[in-house]
Amino acid sequence: MTTFSEYWKEKAQKRRKSWAAKAKRFAEQHTQLEDIRKEVYLPLNYAANFDLEDYISLHFCEHNPFVAWDKGTFHFDEDGLRKALKAEGANLNELAIEMSHQSIREAEAPQPIVNSSPEWTPNKVWDFERKYHAWLKHVYAICTDMDTVKLSYGEVSMAINRYSRKGEPFGFYELNPCEQLTKSSILMQETDYSFLNTATLLMESAAEWQLRQEELNYYAKKLKIRTMEAATTDSIEFELWDDKKLGKKVAEYIDKDYHVEKMLELS
Repeated sequence: MTTFSEYWKEKAQKRRKSWAAKAKRFAEQHTQLEDIRKEVYLPLNYAANFDLEDYISLHFCEHNPFVAWDKGTFHFDEDGLRKALKAEGANLNELAIEMSHQSIREAEAPQPIVNSSPEWTPNKVWDFERKYHAWLKHVYAICTDMDTVKLSYGEVSMAINRYSRKGEPFGFYELNPCEQLTKSSILMQETDYSFLNTATLLMESAAEWQLRQEELNYYAKKLKIRTMEAATTDSIEFELWDDKKLGKKVAEYIDKDYHVEKMLELS
């Protein structure tokens, strides 16, 4: 069985291989650092060939370590999550968990939040937003309770909302795997969420964020070198005096009664 460290090491190595070609493109197009930053930190779900559901499915397992049942009643299992993270080599000192519960009986579903301008947001994101809010309105109409969880690990955070109906054991899930890099949530039923490895998904979000920081630093160094080279190329070129011009200048210096050291300094 492949560990998370092995899985991520291989994935990161493949990603790094593309950096040199991208750096060359940035140089040819004279791309500035702020525009490079926008490309490096492009939200996961904005990428052309990225599918959030496929991304989540990579983290399916036999049992979600963050799920526990007690006499038919669900609860988020903090101890189970910590054990799973530790087994994968995570630093538990970087983990923080916040949980809250509220009634949504007769409450209205939140209104859509526009994340960016239409020119920047891909059509597939707009399409998902429409489906997402239709789903959310339906959930608010049939559910009475919402449990909210925020998992922070390293520099990233995962947001989970579990919607349920009083007296019913199963719920619906709205999950954003990485609030810093994902502008959409994945919508799941109880059966789907019960197979999700929350531990490795959280670790991948943190590793993804670190890799993007490394990538930006790589391009920034290349840009700095490129700028220094340009500054050297554009520097003043000195023209050496020929014998005729040198003789003329020496005659001028003699007329001005300059001493030899002064002549050498000006020459």
